[in-house]
Amino acid sequence: MNRALLALLCLIVLVGGCSRPNAQPSPAGAPQRIISCAPNLTEMLFALGAGDRVIGVTRWCRYPPEATSRPPLGDLYQPNLEAMVAATPDLIVAVPGNTKVLEFFAGKATPRVLETNACETIADIVVTLRQLGVAVGATERAEALVRGIDRGLDSLRTAHAGAPPVATLMILGHTEGALEQIYAVGHPTYLDELLSIVGGRNVVPVEAGRYPIITREALLTMNPDLILERHLGGVATPDQKAAMIHLWDELPTLPAVRAKRVVVMDDDHMTINGIDVVNTGIKLANVLSEARASAPTN
Repeated sequence: MNRALLALLCLIVLVGGCSRPNAQPSPAGAPQRIISCAPNLTEMLFALGAGDRVIGVTRWCRYPPEATSRPPLGDLYQPNLEAMVAATPDLIVAVPGNTKVLEFFAGKATPRVLETNACETIADIVVTLRQLGVAVGATERAEALVRGIDRGLDSLRTAHAGAPPVATLMILGHTEGALEQIYAVGHPTYLDELLSIVGGRNVVPVEAGRYPIITREALLTMNPDLILERHLGGVATPDQKAAMIHLWDELPTLPAVRAKRVVVMDDDHMTINGIDVVNTGIKLANVLSEARASAPTN
């Protein structure tokens, strides 16, 4: 597995139809120069109306599109600490995985460093959104966003209540060109929660943890009816998608392989554990609906 893919996986592990608000006047005393150290935090800051105050991001921060105009100051493994100091921020927001940043600025009077939780679950995401709202003086906006997420998730639950469960395996990555070092979505995670909300059943055992590496042998016992492959790090071409799907022909006894229900989802926004959880749920729901429609009838 290459380093770029591993870095993206670590961002997922460590780190709904929400509109992109215009920049809002910041309250007196609110931070004016903010550095974000994770893609999900960057997207939340923009959604809170503080995007105009964000002066630095990571090289993986691509949402909203406006974030790409901010200077990239490294990544999870290699933050550009010198550039961070030179930018004279008054607030740095980070996740627990930003170890180098947290250690470097620890004990310094300025800037303020806010360490959020890792946003592993939907509840964690809501807590972080509210925490950032307080930090940037946008508590009302944060509460409005939380209400929107709650409404969206409730709608998904209602729409898919009673839907036949689909035994699903979600893959976040594996060795290029081989079914080795297979990273799966386990429990408890926001992707697992969303899968359950829209009528999926995660075949990864609970005891395996959040993002386990699973073996080919373990795959045979999980017996998924649907395999969702995420293509991290960029959009897959049709040939790349076909090659990824073809790999699974090595395990022809899996129901998902026999029924040709191996799907490559190359939307990298789905694996940003932030405010867009409702839209991620909708995307999962659409794939599960197609799987149910293709299932043989008795």
